[in-house]
Amino acid sequence: MFKRLRKKSIFLVFIAIILILAVVYAEDVPAFQSPTDNPETKKCDGKITCYFGEYHKGIDVVIGQGVPLYASADGVVTSIGPHWQNEKDPKEGYGYHIHIDHGNGWVTTYAHLQERSEEVIGNEQVKTGQIIARMGDTGLATGFHVHFEIRKAPEINSEGDVLAGPDNTYLNPLDYIEGMPGQAKATADVPANDHPDETYGISDEVFPPVSGENKHFTVDKYVGVFNEGFSNAASEMVLRNWNAIGLVPIEELVNGIIVEDLKYYPIMIIPTAGLHGLDNSLTFRQKLGDYVSAGGTVIVFAQQHGYEFNALPGGEVSGYGWNEDQSCHTNAVYIDTYHPIFAGQDSATLDASVDGYLTQWPSEATVLLRRTKNQMPAMVKYGYGQGEVVVLTFFTDWNYGHGGWTQDEINLAGDMIF
Repeated sequence: MFKRLRKKSIFLVFIAIILILAVVYAEDVPAFQSPTDNPETKKCDGKITCYFGEYHKGIDVVIGQGVPLYASADGVVTSIGPHWQNEKDPKEGYGYHIHIDHGNGWVTTYAHLQERSEEVIGNEQVKTGQIIARMGDTGLATGFHVHFEIRKAPEINSEGDVLAGPDNTYLNPLDYIEGMPGQAKATADVPANDHPDETYGISDEVFPPVSGENKHFTVDKYVGVFNEGFSNAASEMVLRNWNAIGLVPIEELVNGIIVEDLKYYPIMIIPTAGLHGLDNSLTFRQKLGDYVSAGGTVIVFAQQHGYEFNALPGGEVSGYGWNEDQSCHTNAVYIDTYHPIFAGQDSATLDASVDGYLTQWPSEATVLLRRTKNQMPAMVKYGYGQGEVVVLTFFTDWNYGHGGWTQDEINLAGDMIF
C-alpha cells in the first residue's frame, strides 16, 4: 500500500513540475498578433503569400502598398533602417526594416517596408497594435508585402541589429499567433475544376510586375475578397492596382464578422467561380443579404453555371455561365444605361473578357451592359436594403493572372471599386 502511495506521490510531483514549467513558459511567450491586424477591425486583414519553411524563415503577408503595419506585441525598437544589397550582409534583401525586442529573448522583424515610412525610432517603447511603418517593396521583394519573423534568443550586436542564424532561433509565426490571415485560392484550388477561356491551362497564373508609380492606393478602407473561387487572382488584381484587401472566409461571412467591419469593408468582391456550390444555401444568401442590407456593396464576377447566381440576395438572378456559353473579347459588350462607373470608357462598346449572360434579374435592376452578340445583359445592378449588388459575366479577375485583361476592363474595375 505504501509502495502504491509513494508511486502516486512521485507521479503527482511530476505532473506539478510539468504544470509549473508550462505556466512559466506561457508567461514567457508574448501575446503576439499579426503585424497587419488593424486593431479596430474584427477580421484579419490581408493574405499570406509565402509560409515559413526551410529556406524562408518567416511569413509574407500582403494587403497593399502603403498600408499601416502594427507592432506584434509590446516591446522596444532595437534597430531601424535600410539594408542594402551586399553579399557580405547576412540580412541582404530585407530593405527597410524594423526589429523589436519583446523581452525574455523574443524578437520580431518587419522587412521590405516602404522607404522612410517608419513611425518609430530606435529604443522607443511600443505597444501592441501601434503603427510602426507602412507596407512596401524595398530590398529583394517581388511585390508589396511585409516579411515577418519571430525569433527566440537571436544574437543582437552593440548597435541593436539582430543577426542572422542559427536556424533554431527562427520560429514559425503561425505557431504563436491565432487568427492570422488566410491564403487565397489559386486556379488549381477551385472546386469547380474548370475555368473560363479555354485558351489557357488550369495551372497557368502569372501576375504582371507591380509598380506604384502614378497610382493612388486606398489604405483606410479595405476591399473584402470572398475567399472562394479564383480569390487569389481577384485579390492580386485589387491590391496591385487600387486598394488594400482582406480575405473573407465563408465562416466570417456566415458569422456576421464582415457586417461588423462594414465601416472598413464597404465593398466585397465575389470572384469568378466564387458561388460554386452555394446556389442552394439559404444561410449563405441570408448572410450575404445581411451585409448588403447594412450598406455593403457586392461585386460579382462570372460563374461556371448561370444558376449559381441564385445565391445572391433576393435569389432572382440567373442566366448562363461560362460552361454554357462561348467567351468573347473584342467589342464584347456595349453600354445600355450610362452610369458614372463608365467615366473611364472612351467608347460605348467595350473590349472585355466575357463568358455568359443573364436571363433573369430583379425587376428594379438596371441593365448597364449588354452582350453585343445577343443583346442579353452582361452587367446589372440592383439595390438591396441600404446596399447594392453588381453582377457581371466578366472574368476580369481570372484574366488578370493570364495576361488577357484589356484597358477597358482595367478602367471599369477601377471605377467600380472607387
